[in-house]
Amino acid sequence: MLAARLNSPEAVAGTGYELTVIASVVIGGTSLFGGSGTIFGTVVGTILIGVLLNGLVLLNVSSYIQQIIIGVIIVLAVAFDTFAKSRRRKL
Repeated sequence: MLAARLNSPEAVAGTGYELTVIASVVIGGTSLFGGSGTIFGTVVGTILIGVLLNGLVLLNVSSYIQQIIIGVIIVLAVAFDTFAKSRRRKL
């Protein structure tokens, strides 16, 4: 998609998008420890991460700080998923 948008392929054009993609999928409800997720959840996670990143750009937040924020969101989502699974097992 990026190569089509830029009208030229580059080997390093998508560097750094891995963290954003992982955050979108985890926010959408897919577990990092296996299991399944839904396309709808992934789309919702992508929209949420996109809005968050656009807001951070509008607030002139450094790209390094943006990556830290995305990392914290991933850690919180994984912690919530682990907590929810442990609660389901107890019931």
